[in-house]
Amino acid sequence: MGLTRDTLKDHTSEAHRRLDETEPVKGLAGGTLSETSYAKLLGIYHDFFSHFENKMREDHRDIVDELGDFRFSKTGWLREDLSTLGRDAGVDAGSTFQIPDSLAGVAGCLYVVEGSTLGGLHLSKSGKGFPGGAGRFYEAYGDDTITAWKSFIEWLETRVTQPEERISACEAAVRTFDWFEERFRHHPQG
Repeated sequence: MGLTRDTLKDHTSEAHRRLDETEPVKGLAGGTLSETSYAKLLGIYHDFFSHFENKMREDHRDIVDELGDFRFSKTGWLREDLSTLGRDAGVDAGSTFQIPDSLAGVAGCLYVVEGSTLGGLHLSKSGKGFPGGAGRFYEAYGDDTITAWKSFIEWLETRVTQPEERISACEAAVRTFDWFEERFRHHPQG
């Protein structure tokens, strides 16, 4: 598909595999995650996205404008799902995730974030459903998810073109996967 995307895929494959092996991800994919654990998982996502989307709009408005504001609406989807489960998203606790300053670093984070919409689409079409019927977050962009992914990759390939930029993007993508893995590994089950 492109050199930058292929480089990111190669350099993040191990981190991606580790994330997929966490209990909440395996439970969700297998249809065995309890509603309580699912709500906690959505809360982790909410903590990340509420911080990430706000900081992107504040510090990287140019990237938001280039990619489209629709990509930065996941917090609302998570609030909808938590409400469906009868839970309040609560006050944004403030994520500890540090968004990189460089465009290449931000692109690496977005590679993980936008790539996760593909996984969400797969889960939403698996037929296993979501605990409590709360699946808006995983529906992502619905029928436009593949198109949105392709347009993100086109943006990525034109904005991250130099070897040192690819390295920065890969490092940021791995840090993003690792941030989620750390929280999912300590995700209380129940």
